Amino acid sequence: MSISSESTTGGDITSDQEDLLPTSVLEPFEEMRLLLARIAELDRQMNSPTSASVDLVAQNENEKRHLLTRLAQLEGQQTLNLQTSSDGFELFYDVDYVSLLATRLCLAKEELHQLKEESKNTKESFDKKLEQMEALQAKMEQYQNKQQQTIDSLTQKLKVSIEQLSLKHQEHEEQQKMDALKQQTDQKETNDKIDSLQKDQQEQLASNFRGMEQKQKDGQEELQRKMDESLKSVQAMVVAELEQQKLSNANKFVEIEQKNDKLEKDQKEEQLNIVHLQKTVAVLCEIGLINRWDSVNCHPTLALIGPEQLIVQRDGENSEWGSVIAKKSLLPENPYFEVKIVEKTGNILIGLATNPMPLDKYVGGPKGTYAYEGNEGKCWGHGPAIEGKPPFGVGNVVGCGVNLKTRQIIYTLDGKRLDTDRLLVDSPAADLFPCVTLGRPGAKIEANFGPNFQFNIADGI
Repeated sequence: MSISSESTTGGDITSDQEDLLPTSVLEPFEEMRLLLARIAELDRQMNSPTSASVDLVAQNENEKRHLLTRLAQLEGQQTLNLQTSSDGFELFYDVDYVSLLATRLCLAKEELHQLKEESKNTKESFDKKLEQMEALQAKMEQYQNKQQQTIDSLTQKLKVSIEQLSLKHQEHEEQQKMDALKQQTDQKETNDKIDSLQKDQQEQLASNFRGMEQKQKDGQEELQRKMDESLKSVQAMVVAELEQQKLSNANKFVEIEQKNDKLEKDQKEEQLNIVHLQKTVAVLCEIGLINRWDSVNCHPTLALIGPEQLIVQRDGENSEWGSVIAKKSLLPENPYFEVKIVEKTGNILIGLATNPMPLDKYVGGPKGTYAYEGNEGKCWGHGPAIEGKPPFGVGNVVGCGVNLKTRQIIYTLDGKRLDTDRLLVDSPAADLFPCVTLGRPGAKIEANFGPNFQFNIADGI
């Protein structure tokens, strides 16, 4: 049985279908076989992971629908032909139809196998991703546990730090209270001592005055008694002797008046001494001197000015070296001092010296002494003079000290530390004394032995 070109193409077959099927008249079973082959090819293209764009997939699905429609038409026609044909013709078509069904069954099995493979691959991919997700979840839980442990550890450390800080703050407050109480106690003891001293002085003066009054009274009574006795004994004497006795008595009265005047003068001097002593005690309490220049270890051309002996002035007319050494060496609690340049007429050196040291030499020259020179900014006492430090003059404040741990000498200028790396002293701080040297008349300095300095000694000593 033949099929016309009109019934083969139909009204719904696209241009792609026309390209796929031959334009000549095909046998029905041959056309059905070609349709099945084309449908299988379209399924493979659409199921391929490397399929083309979405538009092409939609076009393939549209073509597949048309092909399936055409295949259904052909199958219907074949069923109708089988019912009306002769026995021989029916047998011929029946064999072809069975062959066609076998082909479709093979294609269906192949599609089923592909679906099973895809399902297997999908399941393996899903299982693999599930394992990855479970591993990731385990890592996340492990990371969360680690983070929680870190947070717990930091929380505990923070809690301990807060407790320690609170304890230190409480100890600091208690120490402040104890210091304030001790200061009040010390101040009360000082005031009590001053009051006791004043009271003792006043009682002593009052006692002396009462004693002198008693002596004067006793003397007057004794004199009166003697006068009475003399009057009784000279009643028989002549008028001349009586006049002479009166003159003698007058002289004694003058002497007594002089003694009274001297007593009043001594009393006033004692009172002035008490006032001066009170002022001296107040000044000493206010100053609380840590150190001062030693008048014994002072060159004759140098003058120590003021009761504190902190100011040194160069006197005389000739230019020669003159040095002065402090009374005390560097103290462990304060191994540092500062010197303010008041007047500078020549070279000035500031440093540390052993005691004794030749006072007509400049500090830094003799072995074991060290100094910072003002004119050229040199450091002396470490072999050859070391240059590179800034010079200093009127108004500058120069500091000098020793780091007790490293024995490194320290120089400062106006509160700023200078570079003294590898400049060490050979002697311990207890054997070194503050020392200054003035070169020309008119030079003048003022020392500050603490505790308040321009330089913060806590930063470097």
